[in-house]
Amino acid sequence: MIKKGTENSLVQNVQMEQKLSAPISKGQKLGSVTYKIEGKEIQTIDIVAEKEVKKDTLMNVASYIYEKWFCLLR
Repeated sequence: MIKKGTENSLVQNVQMEQKLSAPISKGQKLGSVTYKIEGKEIQTIDIVAEKEVKKDTLMNVASYIYEKWFCLLR
């Protein structure tokens, strides 16, 4: 809880990992968010990947295109 009158001093700092590139695993830490009130850190929360992100390869792209076309032709 934030004390009444201190909500204007709430600071949010987002820090992302320096280099993010596929593949990314589900649950992989991508960064963090830190909240401070009047300069005092009150909470840090990790930012994590909600789902897996595969690296684009020729086979993955061809498979994606095939799936989309197949769905259109049904």
